[in-house]
Amino acid sequence: MAMVKDIDVRGMQHCETTALGVLLRHEGLDLSEPMLFGLGSGLSFIYWDSKAMGFPFLGGRVKPFELTRNLAAVLGIELLVGETTSPRKAWQNVAAPIDAGRPVGLQLD
Repeated sequence: MAMVKDIDVRGMQHCETTALGVLLRHEGLDLSEPMLFGLGSGLSFIYWDSKAMGFPFLGGRVKPFELTRNLAAVLGIELLVGETTSPRKAWQNVAAPIDAGRPVGLQLD
């Protein structure tokens, strides 16, 4: 198993930009969280008023993973995405790159 290095999250505030920052720093690209958010077009607006909720929901970010896709497109970075419902395949998808010394970003549902 590969050795885990200390991971510097630098006081970042959001899970997606934190993960992106760590992954990109591993590849030699050091961008601040505001820069990741801006280049990833992370700003959005949603006003959702549902009878099932006691009050309207206001949001200001894009949907999960959209920021990652946007950032990869803007920077011209190849984004490899794997999705599976198989626990065995999921483990293989994560363990193989890590064993090869490459970090992996995960989005779980």
